[in-house]
Amino acid sequence: MKTQMTLSPRLAAVAACIPQGSRLADIGTDHGRIPVWCVLHHVTSSTAASDIRELPLQRARLTAEAYGVSNQIRFILAPGLAGLKAGEADAVVMA
Repeated sequence: MKTQMTLSPRLAAVAACIPQGSRLADIGTDHGRIPVWCVLHHVTSSTAASDIRELPLQRARLTAEAYGVSNQIRFILAPGLAGLKAGEADAVVMA
């Protein structure tokens, strides 16, 4: 299991904007690096990763599994914000 994750400069800039303790939804998560990084660094109180296609969502699951945090992220197959529950997120990433 991996314990350290480095983000690209672009993703690091995005992650720096996520408020501490927020309930995050990463829409169009693709590889899931932002949600995994947030869980590893205890930035978010809850974290969801969403994508419209199964293959990118599977990549996000594999990233989370590699870092041992897959049970701390809710994976959603849905377009945009459609798969979120009411009140599930107060911070949204669409990067």
